[in-house]
Amino acid sequence: PVALCCIISSCTFAQETIQHYVSTQTIKIKTADPTDDSFEDLEQFGNAVGKAKIVLLGEQDHGDASTFYLKSRLIKYLHEKMGFNVLIFECDFFNLNEGWGRLKKEKSGIDSFLRQYLFPVWAYCPGCRYLLYEYVYATYKKNSPLEISGLDNQIYGTKVVTFLDSVLEANKLYKDSVEQAKFIYSLTNWRYNLNDTAANNLYLTHLVRYKTELKNILKPDDLVVKVIECLISFDFEF
Repeated sequence: PVALCCIISSCTFAQETIQHYVSTQTIKIKTADPTDDSFEDLEQFGNAVGKAKIVLLGEQDHGDASTFYLKSRLIKYLHEKMGFNVLIFECDFFNLNEGWGRLKKEKSGIDSFLRQYLFPVWAYCPGCRYLLYEYVYATYKKNSPLEISGLDNQIYGTKVVTFLDSVLEANKLYKDSVEQAKFIYSLTNWRYNLNDTAANNLYLTHLVRYKTELKNILKPDDLVVKVIECLISFDFEF
C-alpha cells in the first residue's frame, strides 16, 4: 500500500509539473492559416529562434494536415521576417538539389517538379498546397526567392544513373567497359542486389573507390561526392 501511494503521489506531481510547464512555456497563436500576413502573434516564436541559422520543424506524423497548415505559416514568417531562404525536406538529396538548381523557375515547372520529387505526404497534402504551389513561386517574383532542397539519402529515378555515369566516365574512373556495365546495372537494380551478397559487396566496393578518388579530384563537398555517400549509407540501411 505504501508503494502504491508513492506511485500515485509521484504521478500526480508529474502531471502538475507538466501542466505548469505547458502553461508557462506555450504561446497562443491566433491562426494556422498560411495566407494570413499579420505576424504579431509569432513574435515570441521569432524571439525563441533568435540568431539560429537552422530551424527544425517537426510533425506528429506524415499525414497531419493541420500541422502542415501551421508549418506553412511558420515557414512564411521565417522567410519574410527572419531572412531564412532555404526550405529543406526529408526527401531525395540528388533530385531536390541538382534538379532544383537547373529548374527554370516558372510556375508550371515548379509545380511539376515538386509533385514529382517530393514525397506524396507533402506534395499531395491539402495542408501544403498553399506553401508549395502558391507561395514558393510567388517568392521568385520578388527579390527573395525561397530555395528548395533535400537531405534524405533515398535517391530515386534514372537521372542519378546518367549523372554519375557521365562524371565517372569523364574522370576516367572505370577500369574498363565491363566494370562500367556492372556498376550501371547494380546502380539501376540495387534493390535486387540486396539478395546477392557478392554483387552488393562489389557495388559498395565500387562506390567507396569512386568516392575516394573523386575527393582527390574534386572538392570533398562536391555534389557528386555527397550523392555517392548517400548511396552508400542508404545501401547499409538495408
